[in-house]
Amino acid sequence: MGDLRLDPAVTGRLGPKAGHAMASGGTHVTPAVLHTLSAPVQDAFKSGITSGVHGTMIGGAVPAFLGFVVAFLVREVPLRGDRSPAPAADPVQEEPLADPVV
Repeated sequence: MGDLRLDPAVTGRLGPKAGHAMASGGTHVTPAVLHTLSAPVQDAFKSGITSGVHGTMIGGAVPAFLGFVVAFLVREVPLRGDRSPAPAADPVQEEPLADPVV
């Protein structure tokens, strides 16, 4: 899926032949190799990676937002059981504690 965005970004900056060869997996570009490449090639890869990460973040934010909206719109249903209000609790009367048994 990352190749879908990387290929047009790299191809647009490096030309069709070189861009497709690098983005299609024909070569493995590690960070060490990327630092040895020329500035236009580095910029092309940075642009491709940035557009891919941007799409991934938008793709994750949309379902998260929809989940929040659905959770917000779910109707509250009372639990099953007695529907009468709970009786008010009587104030607790303190009783003296017994002496400890030794």
